[in-house]
Amino acid sequence: MPPPAVQFALEKLTGILLSRDENDTASITFIADSTLVSYRRMIRVQLEASFPDRRLYSFHIDFEGSRNWLDEDEFLTEAKRCFDYWTGKLDVATCKISINEASAELLEQDRQSALDAEAKAAAETEDQAPILALKDQMLNEVRSGATFNKNHKEGSNTLMFTGSRFIRRDEGEDPGTEVYKTGEAFITAVRNFYDWESRRDIYPHRPPELDVWRYIITQLRR
Repeated sequence: MPPPAVQFALEKLTGILLSRDENDTASITFIADSTLVSYRRMIRVQLEASFPDRRLYSFHIDFEGSRNWLDEDEFLTEAKRCFDYWTGKLDVATCKISINEASAELLEQDRQSALDAEAKAAAETEDQAPILALKDQMLNEVRSGATFNKNHKEGSNTLMFTGSRFIRRDEGEDPGTEVYKTGEAFITAVRNFYDWESRRDIYPHRPPELDVWRYIITQLRR
C-alpha cells in the first residue's frame, strides 16, 4: 500500500496516531512515542523501497520498561507476538526480494504523493453553514420536546429543555442536574456527550464535524 494507507491501517489497528518524521527528506517515515504508566514505545515505520508491483517498509519498536524478569525465550516470544499484531493488517514479505529491482524514481513518486496528500488534508476546511444549520435544528427540536438519552448500568443521562432552561439530568449511582445558561453552552454539552460514539468506528481518527452533527441529530428522541 502507499504510505498514507499504511499509516491509516496502523493507526486504526492500534489506536496510536503516527506523525511524519520531517527529518527524513529522502523517503517517508512515520513515528510515534507511545508512553504509558509502566513503559514507553518508540515506533518507526519507514518506506525503504518502491517497486512497480509493491513497496517495502521497515518496522521498528524501541521499548523501555520495567519487565526485567523476561528471559530471552520469553522476550523473543513477546517480540514476535508484538510484530504479528502490528503487521496484522499488512502484507509481510515471506521471501527474499532483490533490492536491486527497486526504483529510485518510484520511491520519489511515493514520497511526493504522500507529501501532497498531507498538504491537501492540512489545507481542507469545512463549510460551517450546514453544521450551523444542524445545530439550530437540534436546538429547535429540543425546545419542542425532543431529548437526548443514554441508559447504562450506573443509571441514565438526559439532556433536555424544561420550558425555560437547558439541562442535563443524571440518575442512578451519581445523580445530579447541570443547567446550561445559553444555547451555545448546551450545544457544547451535546457535542461532548456524543464525542466517543461519533468517532468510535474510526478511532483514533476524527470524522468531519458535519458527520458528527448528522449523527447527533439521529440520536434525538421524543
